[in-house]
Amino acid sequence: MKSKEEVIKMEIEKPSVIILSSPEDDIVYREPDRLEHMYDLQKILQNRMIATKYKDVPKQTVTNTMFLALVAETMELLEETAWKPWKEQVLFTKPPCLKELADVMHFFLAVMIQLNITPEELFNEYIKKNEENHKRQNEGY
Repeated sequence: MKSKEEVIKMEIEKPSVIILSSPEDDIVYREPDRLEHMYDLQKILQNRMIATKYKDVPKQTVTNTMFLALVAETMELLEETAWKPWKEQVLFTKPPCLKELADVMHFFLAVMIQLNITPEELFNEYIKKNEENHKRQNEGY
């Protein structure tokens, strides 16, 4: 019998792709999407960590730790950019920013999991917010 992690890994690696596209904006949606893939991978890691390192730690403390780590990683990303006007401006480069963005995504997904937010719920909320932001732009916000 396969372990839960092996079953999840098989699900993640399944090569089923459905392509939906919108000709007016060149957006292509693939299912299962990459956010769900990363979410599943993070859930495997997080379950492993909670079973070991955070075994006796209250859920709220774990959640707070994930939020703090998300902020810390976001600050590390900020340090890779030329945001300080009083310092000599050094253009940021993609490799270190990409590495920091991966760290940010790791903890962003961890927070989602801790709060029981699914990729579908986040997608739906994002779509609402995106529509609101377009409306604001149309109204001169």
